[in-house]
Amino acid sequence: MQLYPKLITDALATVMYAGTKKNLIESEMLADQPKIDGMKVEVILVFPKETDPFMASTIKAAEAAIHYHVSKDVEVTIKTEYKQAARPVARSEEYHCCQQWQGWSRKKYCFSKSRYLAGTIRI
Repeated sequence: MQLYPKLITDALATVMYAGTKKNLIESEMLADQPKIDGMKVEVILVFPKETDPFMASTIKAAEAAIHYHVSKDVEVTIKTEYKQAARPVARSEEYHCCQQWQGWSRKKYCFSKSRYLAGTIRI
């Protein structure tokens, strides 16, 4: 069986994305034309953000739709990209070496085992 990009996009048009209630093509979630190499297909889906709650189910549904509408023999690889940039690291998250929080007051102290950050660090 010969594979064409139109076959793949038609299969992806049957998958509904729960975040917009539209299919993947109408939601413009397909980054480029699907890459086809024999019976191997590579698809890049674009999600709004990295922590999208519907990402896993959408990827599984897209893979299942390609297998159902095109062929079960197709090897499908789905990669993801994100519209929203990664969240910058907050100042309090920079101290990953912190092991223990002391006290119940508003002043929180973090004691580090590292020699570089030895002593008390106020966050």
